[in-house]
Amino acid sequence: MTHNTNASLGAAQDGGRAKYFHGRDALWNKFYDILKDAHRERGGTIFLVQGPPGAGKTAILHEFADRAEKTGLWDHQRIEIACMYNPRRMAAALDGSAYVDRTVLSTGRTAMVGVSQGVEFTREKHAREAAMHRGPSSDEVLRSLTASSTKDLLLTLDEVQNLSAHKASLERRTAIMDVLDIIRNAACGGPVVLLAGGLGNSADVLGGFGMSRLFRDCLHNIGVLDAIAERKVIRDWIVKGGEVGHKVRMHTLNRWIDTIAAETDGWPQHIHCFAPEAARWLRRHGSLMPDTVPEAVMERGKADKQAYYSQRVSSIYPPYRIALAALVKRYPSGAGWDMRRIMRAFQEVVLPGDSSMEVFREAVRNGVLTETQGLYKFPIPSMQRWLLHHYGDRG
Repeated sequence: MTHNTNASLGAAQDGGRAKYFHGRDALWNKFYDILKDAHRERGGTIFLVQGPPGAGKTAILHEFADRAEKTGLWDHQRIEIACMYNPRRMAAALDGSAYVDRTVLSTGRTAMVGVSQGVEFTREKHAREAAMHRGPSSDEVLRSLTASSTKDLLLTLDEVQNLSAHKASLERRTAIMDVLDIIRNAACGGPVVLLAGGLGNSADVLGGFGMSRLFRDCLHNIGVLDAIAERKVIRDWIVKGGEVGHKVRMHTLNRWIDTIAAETDGWPQHIHCFAPEAARWLRRHGSLMPDTVPEAVMERGKADKQAYYSQRVSSIYPPYRIALAALVKRYPSGAGWDMRRIMRAFQEVVLPGDSSMEVFREAVRNGVLTETQGLYKFPIPSMQRWLLHHYGDRG
């Protein structure tokens, strides 16, 4: 039994383009090497960036696409999952042109059929002829437009884990597999790289579509920013976003950075709860910095962080949230839990008609739990503490 109260979080709610981007240089260097190889060999591949919610995956896709375009060699287009099985959407995403649909249109009991090019067939024998002129599939659209392009093609696809929702449909699964296959096997007629982002189970989802093993250096798990990068992002929000200029007193600036960093733990999403609010406060007050971060800024940031946690678990039925808290309470381990301990904790609180596996699947689907080498854990430690505080005494 599934108890979804809200749709899963999407990129619009959970992330986006980063106004100030730091800390992913090593990852960019690997991706740039992939671009160079694809350009030189006129090949293609899939480059997957996966990680927990709030780690900045969508920001990476935006930033890397911008950098690729600035090389002058790559044309960038964002696609959505529907493009991979809907050729009309694929054609529109790649060049904005109308898709020529030549699929036969039946009129019921009559023998009349038609095509979008305006040709009508009024005799039944012509139906067989019309059926031979079906429109191209998504992979054929991609191959055709790539072959005629004067630039290499970079595609970005976010929320890759949502591909799993289309696995049950044989027609859609086949179409998606065809698109992935021609990209990965350099069969597009020109250089094509798919830069994909998704939750920590995205590689497994791709595996269900025939991508059982990504090429070397094409799968990357991301997490928190290191302390230096985190401080650079916060500093940019204060100095540039808050328009305080470079005459600010360094000890005051460092105090602001330290105060905000103590609440963000290196998570880009948490930084976005506090730093933009600090920038807005500074602009409203003439960009003059007091010695300490105003309490109103910190309280607003904390409220935004709490709201984010609530939103992350909003599609998980409340008793399941209690089960997650029971897991933390029973087995307080920072290293993670194996499946046996997870099931033991969940079985104590599941409702009649539910299953402990459903609790587990729902938590993984929403990125609340992630897996590393057979152990499951909360990717965001502060979210684990929040869950224990709000639901730990309800079991």
